[in-house]
Amino acid sequence: MRKRTFIPTRILMCAEMSKTSEILREMKIYNSHELLVRFGEKRKTDICISYHPGFGIFGPAWQVYSPSHATDPKAHWHYLGQKSFSGRDSLPDALKWAGEKYGIAEWAPDPTDPSTKIPKSVREKALAAVKEYKSQRRHNWNETIQRMSQKDGH
Repeated sequence: MRKRTFIPTRILMCAEMSKTSEILREMKIYNSHELLVRFGEKRKTDICISYHPGFGIFGPAWQVYSPSHATDPKAHWHYLGQKSFSGRDSLPDALKWAGEKYGIAEWAPDPTDPSTKIPKSVREKALAAVKEYKSQRRHNWNETIQRMSQKDGH
């Protein structure tokens, strides 16, 4: 009998990257932290909510994270200053808390990790940058083809 291999959902999601995610990687944006730094408002409202499956004595939790500050300075050292909501089903609580504390009404999936939630404004800026990057890449490719054809004498 063959042994079954367990593949975590997060790994499967990474294996099925979207075109947007691939382009973000070309732009050197690999995760939520880099999205918030590059496309956020550069203030304390730049936060995301991500799921952490937990390990050891720490169970699964949704955590509110900011690249610029601790969202819960009194948090246990293990949570690295991030406000944490215990349990797999605690996403609504995390969204409500973050919305009230930081004034964010609309959330959207992070293009680099769909299970993570980011402010909708950050996602819209990132998608606009991806669109611009694609058009520049296409423009640069057309220029390269023209230069090559001129060298060949066509």
